[in-house]
Amino acid sequence: RYRAVASWSRVQGIGIPMITAIEIFSIWLLSFILAIPEAIGFAVVPFRYKDEGYVTCMLKPTNNFMLFYKDAKDWWLFGFYFCMPLACTAIFYTLMTCEMLNRRNSNLRIALSEHLKQRREVAKTVFCLVVIFALCWFPLHLSRILKKMVYNERDPGRCELLSFLLPLDYISINLATMNSCINPIALYFVSKKFKNCFQSCLCCCCSQSKSLVTSVPMNGTSIQWKNQELNNHNIDRSSHKDSIN
Repeated sequence: RYRAVASWSRVQGIGIPMITAIEIFSIWLLSFILAIPEAIGFAVVPFRYKDEGYVTCMLKPTNNFMLFYKDAKDWWLFGFYFCMPLACTAIFYTLMTCEMLNRRNSNLRIALSEHLKQRREVAKTVFCLVVIFALCWFPLHLSRILKKMVYNERDPGRCELLSFLLPLDYISINLATMNSCINPIALYFVSKKFKNCFQSCLCCCCSQSKSLVTSVPMNGTSIQWKNQELNNHNIDRSSHKDSIN
C-alpha cells in the first residue's frame, strides 16, 4: 500500500517488480517457519476432572526447545504479532499520509479547501485503521498475558480464575476474527471516496456517469475534474473553429 501511494505511476507502469515478489514470498516463507512450533507442539491430551474423563488439544512440550517456546510464547506473540505490526502499520500509514499531503503536481491544481478536506479525511482514515487493529487484537494478548502472570498450575483456585477469564477469552477471540471484516465498515464511515465506491458497487440503480464521477480517484482529484477540463478543452476548440469560420 505504501509503495502504491508513494510511487503509483511507477507501479502502474511496470507492474510488480521482481524484488517485491521476492519480498512477498519471503514473508510467506517466514510465516510458515514461525508456525511450525504451533503445528508440532500441540497434541491431544487426556485428563480427569471431578472423576470424569476429558480430552483436549493443548501445547505439550516434548523437548527443551518446546519447553522454552511454551514459557516465552505469550510474550513472543505479543511482541512479534502485535507490537511490531502495530508499529509498522503506524509508521507506514504516517509516511503514506505525509506523501499524499506533500505531493505537488504542476499539471493538477487543487483548491486549498479541497486540500484541507482531503487532509482531514486521510488523517481520519489512518487513525481509524491503526486504532481498529489495536482494539481488535489487544484483548486477546491481554488475556494471554494475564494467564501468564497470574495463573498458577498448583493453585487450588485456578479453576475460578480461568472461569473469570473465560468471558474475556470469548470476547477477545471474536474481536480478533472480526478485525478483517470490520475494516471496510469503518472505512465506509470515515472515507467519503470509499463510501462512494462502496455504494456504486452495491447500488445497481446508480447511473454510470454518477459512478464515474464519484468513485474513481486520479492522483488526489476525481474524474469529474478531468471531465470538466476535457469539456473546457472541447469548448475552446469549438470556439476557435467558429472564429476561423
